[in-house]
Order: sequence, then C-alpha cells, then structure tokens
Amino acid sequence: MLVLKMGNVIVALGDVNIDIAMVGSSQPQMGREILVNEMTVSPAGSTGYFAFGISKLGEECRFVGRLGGDYFGKFILNEMKSFGISTTYVKIDPDVPTGITVSVVTKEGERALISYLGPTELLNIGDVDERALMGARHLHIGAFPLLKALQPAVPQLLKKARKSGMTTSFDTGWDPTGRWDLAEALQWVDIFFPNEEEALAITGEKSISRAASKLLAKGPSAVVIKRGAQGSTVATRELSLDVPAFKVKPVDTTGAGDAFNAGFVFAFLRGKPLVECAKYGNAAGALKTLRSGCKGLADVKSVEHLMSTGRSLTGVKSEKR
Repeated sequence: MLVLKMGNVIVALGDVNIDIAMVGSSQPQMGREILVNEMTVSPAGSTGYFAFGISKLGEECRFVGRLGGDYFGKFILNEMKSFGISTTYVKIDPDVPTGITVSVVTKEGERALISYLGPTELLNIGDVDERALMGARHLHIGAFPLLKALQPAVPQLLKKARKSGMTTSFDTGWDPTGRWDLAEALQWVDIFFPNEEEALAITGEKSISRAASKLLAKGPSAVVIKRGAQGSTVATRELSLDVPAFKVKPVDTTGAGDAFNAGFVFAFLRGKPLVECAKYGNAAGALKTLRSGCKGLADVKSVEHLMSTGRSLTGVKSEKR
C-alpha cells in the first residue's frame, strides 16, 4: 500500500527548456517552407511542465535544475517566479545556451520536434543543494535519459527522499539509447509515470498488463501508464485499473503527459484514491492539449469542472469514455 508522508513543499528536479511551438496545417519538408497559424514561446521540458502544472494547481514548488545565463534562461526564471515557483536552487551556467525545443504541430495535434539539451545534460549532483529537499513532502524527477551527468546519483537522491519521509514520483521520458537503465532508481519510487510506448519498450512486453507487472517487480509502489486518448492504467500489487480519458479536440499535445503527472500528484498528496488521482491526471492532461505552452495548464477549478461536467470552462465539449 502507498503511505502518504506530508511535509510542505514539492521539489521538481530535472530538465527545463524553452519550447517554441508553431501550429499549422502540415509538417515541414526539407528544402521547403511552410506557414503556420499560431506561435507560442513558453517554458517547457518534462520536469519544467510538471513544476508549472503543480504550481498552477496551487502547490508550493521548488525547482532544481540548470539554465543558461542568456535571454531564454532569464525568461524561464521570470516565468517561474510569476507562477510562484522557487528558483533558489536553479543553477545559472553563463557559458552554455539554455536548452530549446522547436515543435511544429498540425491542427490534428501531431508534432515534429527538434531539441537542443543545453545545460540539462550537465546537471550534476554538485548542483543539488541538500537544502532543496529540506521541509519537502514530495520529490518528482523527470526526463531521466536527458540527465546524463546526474543519472548515477538519481537512485541515491530518491533513496534519500524516501528515507526522510518524502514520497517520490519518476517520469523516465524516452531513452534514445534504448538502455532503459532504470532498475536501481525504481526501487525508491512511489509512483512511476511511463507512457504506453515507454512501458512496452522498457519491459519488452506487448501488453499493458504484463508491462505493468514487470515494472512493479522493479520496486515502485504504483505504475501509472499514460495512454493518451485511451486514458491511463493504474497498477499496484493489489489492483489494476483502466481509467477512461476525457475526449477533447487537441491543439497541441506537448506537455500533456507532464500535466497529467501534476494532476495525479496533486490528488495523491491529498490522500485521494488512485482512481481519483488518475481522473485528475486525465483531466489536467486533456485540458493542456487545448492550448500550447504553459498557458494551457489548468487550475483546480478547471480540472474539477471538466471531471464533473465533461466540459472545459472555455466551452470545449468533452465526453467520458
């Protein structure tokens, strides 16, 4: 069973970058130019979106990570502060440009991404001030494969958090190396948040249920598999549940999985049943797809309105499957 440990602050540790999203009707082709209808510039990254999402839901959050000392780094810091995120433990690297992702998104929500990691891959254990975890109740780590310098220390960070009474969550993101070297970290995780493709790739299985069982055997208390338009699957050693999605017409799916993480953790820290946590996650993720960037992140009122009525506050219809 999951045991809730309450403290004060949520710590988000990992990647953050700038996302330039361009929404149009088609994807780019080499040697050709296309025009788009909409463009947004926003803080992003798996852990970044989680931090902004959990803060929008009303939680106090500290971010631990690296940024460049350039314009984009300063922009992200200012945006974090405007959301109420503590930036005390963000290290500024004056010699490396802030990471950036350029995404071209079709009107159907499909996307193509080009990314530069920047300081994210340089984040190391020396950047993680021990005071960042003091007085916190939960630690979330995202984009594990991108944290190249920090990877060896991640299991110890999770272990330390758990031993101090914090709960933990972990989102791997896609591993381009295909190694999926997660076993040591997962034994110290309360909630593991892979998406469907990641869960199958990590385990080599072809079914969600078998993948969830294999992942649970690695140590996490709960495996929550994000399945996009199909909703989510929640598995523990005692239960396995499929939680239906809220049907919306997506504009941009970037960050939806991280918004799901924020919604789930928000409900989990309030002691809600895991099914209810997944509903919060599904609603937060669905609402994120309606707008690009951090402006698409939902507050509690919007999430609970969608959960209870099947409609977003902006009037977009939804139906529970």
